[in-house]
Formats: sequence, C-alpha cells, structure tokens
Amino acid sequence: MTSSVQHTRLPGPIQAIAWNRDCTSIAVSHLSNDLSHASHDVIIYEITFTPAGQLSWSKVAVLKGHEQLVSGLHWAPGSDQILSCSYDRNAFGGRVSGPPAAAQGPWEKQMVITRLTKGALCVRWSPSETKFAIGSAARVVSVGYYDKESNWWACKMIRKAHESSVVCVSWHPNSLLLATGSTDKRVRLFNAYMDG
Repeated sequence: MTSSVQHTRLPGPIQAIAWNRDCTSIAVSHLSNDLSHASHDVIIYEITFTPAGQLSWSKVAVLKGHEQLVSGLHWAPGSDQILSCSYDRNAFGGRVSGPPAAAQGPWEKQMVITRLTKGALCVRWSPSETKFAIGSAARVVSVGYYDKESNWWACKMIRKAHESSVVCVSWHPNSLLLATGSTDKRVRLFNAYMDG
C-alpha cells in the first residue's frame, strides 16, 4: 500500500484548526500574509479530490465576528456546531448556513457570555455537546451551557484553577470531569457537573 502526503500552503501560520463531523470541511484560523497583524476570521475550506486523486481545497465561507486573533476552534461531531474563542475574550458557537459555494456564507452564530478578563486560549465541546470549556490567560476556566431563557450561551467560572495561563482543556467521555493544562506545569481535574 502506498500513500502520498498532500501539501497545501495557506496564507500564514496556522493558529487553530478543526474538522467537521464527516471530514469534508475544515475550519482554519491563521495569521495574515504579512505577519504584521492577525486575521480575525475563521475560514472554512471544503476538501475534495480531483479525478486524478489530487487533494483540492476551496474556500466556502468566512466566519466573522472576532476582533482579535482566533486562538481556539472545535467542531462538534454530533451537532455540527463550530465553537471559536479569541484573544478578544469572546467566544461564538454556531453553524455555517447557506449554499456551500457562498464565499461569505453566513454564520448562524450565538453569543457566549464568557466573563473572561483576559484572552481565551483554547476551547472544547464536551462529548455530550451540551456544554464546553474555555481556557484563558486569566488563569481560569469558563464552562459554558445554553441558557434557553436568554437564548445565549452563559458560563460559570472555575476560579483559582491554575497559577498561569490555561492552554488546554479535555473532557472525560461522561461530560462530567474536565482536565485542564497550564503553563504552570500542572494538570488539574475538575467536576464540571451542572444541574439540567
């Protein structure tokens, strides 16, 4: 069996990347061409193969909304929702809608009330996809859940989680335990149970 590696050069260094549920599309956040300023958008590329078996990438949507570099992406496999977080302390959850060929396809995004005081660095849906975790430079973790009354995602804070920036989060398959990693050289486990 032979395999070939396909190389594609994007316009700048990659900051965050996520596959959709059927691996036909990929969401990418990258720096701009001149590296002097960051891109604030998430670019959705559709991946196809030519009749000759060559990999082909085509830009199908640009998701706008952030004001600073998008630092984290996660695409939920079950609900097919994209979750993004940024140095601007904001996060958005939602779906890409409209025809795939729309170069500026709309993003049906929902606001996330992160309550962060410093940049968001990483984000991850729980396996149940009913909540998510956001790691922050503020040394805290926000655990988000959907508030039906307000029609937005609200967050509860796990304070005093670490002594430095939280740079990675990972859920246990039961969606109750949350592991966090930090530049303080520690991994911590938290109970992220929420009523309802």
